[in-house]
Amino acid sequence: VGLWLGHDKSLPAHLENVLKFRLDFDVLRRVFRIGIVNGTENGMFHVGKILISSLLSTFGTVAIAAYSTAYTLNNIGWTIVSGFSTAMLPVVGQCIGAGEKEQAKLNIKKLVGAGTVVMLVIFSGIFFFRDSLVRIYDFEEETLKLAAYYTAVCAIASVTSLYSFSFAPASGFRAAGDIRFTMIMSTISMFAFRVGMCFVVDAVWPAAGPMAIFIGMWADWAFRSIVNIFRYRSGKWIHKRLV
Repeated sequence: VGLWLGHDKSLPAHLENVLKFRLDFDVLRRVFRIGIVNGTENGMFHVGKILISSLLSTFGTVAIAAYSTAYTLNNIGWTIVSGFSTAMLPVVGQCIGAGEKEQAKLNIKKLVGAGTVVMLVIFSGIFFFRDSLVRIYDFEEETLKLAAYYTAVCAIASVTSLYSFSFAPASGFRAAGDIRFTMIMSTISMFAFRVGMCFVVDAVWPAAGPMAIFIGMWADWAFRSIVNIFRYRSGKWIHKRLV
C-alpha cells in the first residue's frame, strides 16, 4: 500500500519505476553505520531485560504479581514520555539537515521540557491514585497492598531520576549523528546499573525482592540523565555528521 501511494504523481515527492534500482554502496554504508549501531544498542537493552527477568523469577508469587502490576501501571507513563523521544528524531534531524544547529539545541530543550511537565503530571496521578489503580487487578488484599507500594516506589523513582532526561536527549543526539556515544553510554548504563546493581542489591539484601530491580532501574535512569545533561552542555554531539 505504501509503494502504491508513493507512486501518486500528484505528490511533490513520489516514486517512479520502483522495480528499476541499483545498489548505491555509499548510501548503504551510511545506512548500515546507523542501523547496525542502533540495532546493537536495542539488542543489548533486551539482553539486559532477559537477565532481569531471570532474577525476577526467583521471587515469590505475590512479589512477582505485585511487581508486574506496578510495572504495567507505570509503563503507561514511560510510554507517553517516550513519545517525546520519538518526536525528537525527525525534529532535530530536520534542523541538522538544514544546518540550523541552534534550532536543534532549542528544540531538544523544548521537547525535554514538555516531556518533564507531562512526566510530573502522569506520575503524580499514578502515585496519588495508586490504591484505586491496582484494584483493576483481581488479587488478594496482601498482593494489592504490595502492588500499591511498588507502584508508588516506581513513580517516585521515575520523577527523582528525571526519566524525561534519560532517553529523549539521546534521541536528539542520534538525530545529529552522535550514535556511537549513545550506544556506548546505553550499554554501560544497562549492564552496570540496571542489571549489575539489581543483582548486587539482591545479593547484599536478599529480602529486598523486586525492590532490587527498582533500585537498579532508578540508578540506570539517573545515570543516563546526568550523562545526557553533560553531553548536551558540552556541545560535542552537534558536530557529528553522518551524511
